[in-house]
Amino acid sequence: YPKITALTVGFNFWDGVAQLFGQSYGSYDVMATVNMWNRLFPTIEVGVGRANSTPDGLNYTYKTPLSLYAKLGVDYNFLFKKHPKYQFLVGFRAGYTAFKYDITDISVSDGYWDESTKLELTGMKSHAFYGEIVAGIRVNLYGPISAGWTLKYHHIFNYKKTGNIHPWYVPGFGSRESTLNVAFSVYYTLPMMKNSW
Repeated sequence: YPKITALTVGFNFWDGVAQLFGQSYGSYDVMATVNMWNRLFPTIEVGVGRANSTPDGLNYTYKTPLSLYAKLGVDYNFLFKKHPKYQFLVGFRAGYTAFKYDITDISVSDGYWDESTKLELTGMKSHAFYGEIVAGIRVNLYGPISAGWTLKYHHIFNYKKTGNIHPWYVPGFGSRESTLNVAFSVYYTLPMMKNSW
């Protein structure tokens, strides 16, 4: 096997589809990966995430403007003996983001006077470092174009809170309480071999 087989770039748009069906947050990223020996795939992902959520039955609105995040990692292809257009990948990612968030329309009721007061917490700052274990499949569609699903198990190692206020959404991660996420991506592969596979 040649050392470097191909360079692949891709775009994950699953959260965009989920938002059409009511999801209140989303992350959108592009990735680039190098195929080494058809086994190892060093990968970098860069994207933006945002949130705008008013949970049912609760008295506030949570917003995160578009915020950058980045991930570094590597995948291992368990189908390395097959043609590169068929891949089963397992790997990990380390991600980091720095972001701001607002909590608005907070309604505080005074039981004695039967009145409510509106509060706002704006310009809150946070950052987070998290990791992901990923597993996915990738198949060729036509020519250099392929597509694939990725399942992510993730965990936040460290994040900044302000007093007792915790960020609910982390760009590139999702809801802070979540442990699983999914991605659907479309890829374009640039061959880096002189001869065909």
